[in-house]
Amino acid sequence: MSIQLDPYLFFTGKCREAMEFYKSVFGGDLQISTFGESPAGAHEDPNANSEAMKDMVMHARLSGQVT
Repeated sequence: MSIQLDPYLFFTGKCREAMEFYKSVFGGDLQISTFGESPAGAHEDPNANSEAMKDMVMHARLSGQVT
């Protein structure tokens, strides 16, 4: 029997650090997208494209083989 787990976690301000920690524990490929990389106006939050948020993580994915 095979089970795939796709958790979605929310972090306040420390997402990059948390995901890098998970990668160090579990291995795999870490992909990170920041608010600054996304198209302007693509968010409900009008502050999403501000200078203060440009380096904050919008989405991160850790993928790889689980044994």
